[in-house]
Amino acid sequence: MTVAVIGATGTVGPCAVASLLDRGADVRVLARDAGRAGQVLGPGAEIRATDIGDHDQIIAACDG
Repeated sequence: MTVAVIGATGTVGPCAVASLLDRGADVRVLARDAGRAGQVLGPGAEIRATDIGDHDQIIAACDG
């Protein structure tokens, strides 16, 4: 199962992502700025650039 995380670059997001990865979860981060998310989170999570205000983009980012 893949866990989609919104807000991964916020205050608690990096800890939540790290905890999920430590538990062996597949993590998909939905972020406005994929480059910044990659810098904040480091390796391990799949990052998809997504406007969370756009329903179609969220559906597309969660597909698969």
